[in-house]
Amino acid sequence: MIKRPVNTFKKKEKLKRKKEFQNIFQYGIKLRDSYFIIYRHNNSFHFSRIAVVISRKFGNAVNRNRMKRRIREIYRTNKMEFSEGNDYIIIPTRKAKKISYKILKDKLFLLLNSPKKA
Repeated sequence: MIKRPVNTFKKKEKLKRKKEFQNIFQYGIKLRDSYFIIYRHNNSFHFSRIAVVISRKFGNAVNRNRMKRRIREIYRTNKMEFSEGNDYIIIPTRKAKKISYKILKDKLFLLLNSPKKA
């Protein structure tokens, strides 16, 4: 049997259903800074799930997809930094497209570890 590496982005770690999104937007905690808006809500699993939402106001398709790839890569390589049993909806602001990957990662974790907890 082939063992898969730990840092993969599995299908079960993606939020997909409209009902899940509505639930997180309605009951989740909203964290915000000048680069991201993050909604976080507990789930009943022993792993985290994420979704990256970007509107067309962010830029053209190339910019939107690049930002989604960067955020998913941050999640994939740093899963241990995300609390287990939480769902996250990450919405980058237009300001986020101008910063480097390292700063983007630092800003994301700074916001995730901010004192607003529940």
